[in-house]
Amino acid sequence: MAIEMRARMSKLCKAWKRMGYKLGFGVGVSLGYATVGMVGSEGRFDYTASGTAINLASRLCDRADDGEILLSPRAAIAVEDEIRAESRGEISLKGLREPLEVFRLTEYGVE
Repeated sequence: MAIEMRARMSKLCKAWKRMGYKLGFGVGVSLGYATVGMVGSEGRFDYTASGTAINLASRLCDRADDGEILLSPRAAIAVEDEIRAESRGEISLKGLREPLEVFRLTEYGVE
């Protein structure tokens, strides 16, 4: 999904650039447990997702350069037969005690 999102955003960004706007698009992918559902009270509620995996994906998204797809170690291992990823090194992320090795998607459709 992240690869398709990046391809679509690339086309949209070109169109917006012609109108004088500069947009960027980076993706963070994490794998793990999350709590999802309606949260709030009777007068105010919304559908949301929360948990460590969600927070990590958000932090990776914040660190991703334009067009870059960053993967957590668990996400990289889960898709290693289908994609190539290279280490971007260890980075410190808010909410994590230790630096985390992060991977950057480099190629899709690896056999």
